[in-house]
Amino acid sequence: MSLRRPKLPKCSWALLLAAAPVSAQVADQLLVYTSSADNILIFDRKLSLLAAVDLQPAGVVTIQKAPGIDSQGRAWIPFAASAGPEQVQRLAPDGTILPTVPLQYEPAKQVPVADGRVFCLSRSGLSSAGPVYCMSADGNVLWSSWAGPSLFTSTLPQNLAVTTNGELWMGCETAPPGKFWWQSRIARIDPDDGSVLQSYWLPDLTNGVGDESFSELQGALDGTLWIKRGGPGGTPGASSQIERTDGSSILQTIPVFGAGGNGFTGAMRVDGVGKLYVVTVYNSQTGAKGNQLRRYDPASPAQPEAVYTFGEIIIGYALGAGGDDAFAVIGKPPGFPGKRLERMNLVTGRKSAVSLEAWASPSIPYGDVNGFIYANINDRQGDNDGDGIPNGVETAARSNPFDPLSRPDGPKVFVDFEPGTNAIKLIYQDPDGLVDPQGGLDVASLSLEIGSHGNVFNFLLAFATGLTVSPDLKQATLTFGALPIPNNKKWRIEASVTDLSGATGWDWQVTPPGDL
Repeated sequence: MSLRRPKLPKCSWALLLAAAPVSAQVADQLLVYTSSADNILIFDRKLSLLAAVDLQPAGVVTIQKAPGIDSQGRAWIPFAASAGPEQVQRLAPDGTILPTVPLQYEPAKQVPVADGRVFCLSRSGLSSAGPVYCMSADGNVLWSSWAGPSLFTSTLPQNLAVTTNGELWMGCETAPPGKFWWQSRIARIDPDDGSVLQSYWLPDLTNGVGDESFSELQGALDGTLWIKRGGPGGTPGASSQIERTDGSSILQTIPVFGAGGNGFTGAMRVDGVGKLYVVTVYNSQTGAKGNQLRRYDPASPAQPEAVYTFGEIIIGYALGAGGDDAFAVIGKPPGFPGKRLERMNLVTGRKSAVSLEAWASPSIPYGDVNGFIYANINDRQGDNDGDGIPNGVETAARSNPFDPLSRPDGPKVFVDFEPGTNAIKLIYQDPDGLVDPQGGLDVASLSLEIGSHGNVFNFLLAFATGLTVSPDLKQATLTFGALPIPNNKKWRIEASVTDLSGATGWDWQVTPPGDL
């Protein structure tokens, strides 16, 4: 067939000059829990298994037990050993097991902060609170305190968060004095000794006729807190709402009807510009699938700003470190066979997935499983990748705070596919301008690798059918429309680009339908 090239601006064709291969450096990775012998799985962004860590002695980790990632990339995992003692398991980024932190009570949630300390909620038995612990970066217990947990007399507090200005808060639903129904309460804890500095009862959602459910507590970018709760009776998603508070009043309320929790995860996430992510309801009776991730903009929250549909019900999810993707463990009801780890590109909506059938009960737990929450909320002024740019500036710009070659003014590339033909589309973005003489794209770096064939970018130029460029010259889309791709080829496609300053952008997908 003949290939007719459209007439394009001269500056646009400059992007298609000679290309040389580059290799993307991916710093971010993801923890997945299982209940099989290999209790912790570590995956990279391309869904490749880096390590399967067998925690010893044999014990239990569950989705409710929330890990934390500290400034060194070490994972702090609440771990209830079957033979005792109760402990926090520490893992190096490569999966090496580090010395544990033994505790008297069972750890439930970990929150590392900028100065290296790690705070831990604990529990006594299945339904009673334990003390709050403070641990040093090297794993020593600095103090423990019952002051905060003692405020929650009828339930087990499982929500602990730090704000962007360093305040430490815990929260849960509990019975107010002299009453028999649950109402939500939060308390600010002194990070130096665990004493209670402030306490606030949230307005009663049920007017005294039922119990409400407090499912998530996260720091907002402005130093306040986001709380997600529902009621009456904690019905998942049906009457959920997200509230922003300064600890003494409600500053904003966002109803999220049909979302907020699906019975398998109620996690709420805050991205680099302060937008909120929650899952949709699962209900086998009504047909609600619980397989969508909704994004809400607090500035205009009447309707979700974006909706991302995953392959099956979401068991647990996390935002990627670079801000352009999300990861979820998904499964099919009933019984949830065939669980998979799925990556969703939040720019293109494309999905890629890998099987988790080799492990029992896999899930992405509550908490921070890849360090994004740490960089985005807990230590916004830090500089984890040493590139001179604060973590919070990077997350706001959707650059990776753990990769020195990923920068706010650097380029991005996204792999997409044409509807119907699955032909490859590459979307290039650069805030400096694609052809800026100082920060524009280095055209010699344009790379597209397919499977084991190496960089085939120059070869594929013969199949290019179109290049569109935005009026501000900050985005271009290149379509290889003369190369249709049949379904289920399972080709791994990796694109990368470098700008003239040396900053890099990278993306990876599997050809449609995206299943490995």
